Amino acid sequence: MAAAAIGLIVVAAVALAAAAIPAVRRLRGAIVVLAAGGIPAAALAWLVGHSSTGLWWWVVPSVVALSIAGRVLAARLARTAVGTVRVLHVVAASLVALLATVAFPAWAAASGVPISTPWDEPAFLVAVVATLALGALAVARRLPADDRVTAGAALFAGAMIATTWLAVTFFTPWAWAPATALAVVGLVWVRSDLRPMRALFAAGTPLAMAFAGAGISVDPDGGNVAIGLAAAILAAAGVALVALPADPLGRRIWGIVTGALTTIAAVAGLAPTAPSGEAWLVLLLLTPVPLLIAAMFGDPIGGGSPAVHASWGSLALGVGTVWAWPDGRGIDAVETYTLPLAAGLLASAALLIWRRPVTDSTAAGRTALLATAAAVAVLPSVALA
Repeated sequence: MAAAAIGLIVVAAVALAAAAIPAVRRLRGAIVVLAAGGIPAAALAWLVGHSSTGLWWWVVPSVVALSIAGRVLAARLARTAVGTVRVLHVVAASLVALLATVAFPAWAAASGVPISTPWDEPAFLVAVVATLALGALAVARRLPADDRVTAGAALFAGAMIATTWLAVTFFTPWAWAPATALAVVGLVWVRSDLRPMRALFAAGTPLAMAFAGAGISVDPDGGNVAIGLAAAILAAAGVALVALPADPLGRRIWGIVTGALTTIAAVAGLAPTAPSGEAWLVLLLLTPVPLLIAAMFGDPIGGGSPAVHASWGSLALGVGTVWAWPDGRGIDAVETYTLPLAAGLLASAALLIWRRPVTDSTAAGRTALLATAAAVAVLPSVALA
């Protein structure tokens, strides 16, 4: 098997080197023949490397080195499709490196190499390696833009898949640490000069923050995941106001993802399986989020952006907080909690009526406030009657 692996790597290396020689490239059909021999040889060498613990540790790095060499020689390999050749080699190197990271714990176990927890968990290792590589790539501004985008997209996919797995399973110690690191790296990438990477991390950074918050809240005994999730979502909505550049697409993506996470956290906080008596805290943490999302696009109250309507979500969550507070506490006289809120809503509606003419196009807002005030004042008492 070692001889087969060496032979395949030599074939791939010779084919790559020959394709970079101008005299060989001028031969009719030479590039096609060399590609048909070199690419499958490298792929077979990678497969053979997984057949033995003694081969894996040097065969896989050799295949990664061949992919990087192909990227370096891309201008010599093709004149009309240089960009495609470069992208394919960068993708190949990134995927082989990520798959090698996944396989490393199994190789270490088979080889008798001791690895402590949580490094023996493939998802944890992939999340850490991909996040560190993304951090290095974020500061490597001298690399060509297409290389940074291609490698960054592959590493982003690996980091997000791994952190999502860690967040869903909840059995790996320190599972929140890679998500926290990915959120920090994401805050750097959202200000990148590369538009595709800004868009990717505008979606991924709020998710990473949510995974980190949920993971941290799981560690204490009896921790409520929804509370940690809600706190992380509030942080994501707040940090967006100072971290995001003036990029409408990035802000729109961040706002949509944060809004979706807000809905998920609210449902999780109100679920029957959630700890009793803590739903109000989840809703309270989420209450400012819709208002902060609207503030990402200008004035959250009187602005002209359609996002201004998201502010009404804060009203609904605030009302839900007051309604959820008496739950499980044996409180019969809910008017003590509902009537002050209803009075505040009535005062807000009165302020709108005073400041704006009745014919103003925003009359729907004061109507909604009046209706909400009436519902807050009446419905909880009727429900408990």
